[in-house]
Amino acid sequence: PAQSNFTILSNEKINTVYIYDISGKKVLQYFYAKKLDISMLVDGVYFVETISDFGISAKYKLVKSK
Repeated sequence: PAQSNFTILSNEKINTVYIYDISGKKVLQYFYAKKLDISMLVDGVYFVETISDFGISAKYKLVKSK
């Protein structure tokens, strides 16, 4: 769970991060960011997709709570 921000650690350089709500709607997008601010999101479950410089994608579940 995260409250207002979280950090992505990776051996690869992440160039794009997408955050989707539970319905699949994209709610945030970051470029070349490691520390991501999610303070504006309401509490709930989200999905995070990272895209590396090599085009490799990974998906994670994120729980935002107070």
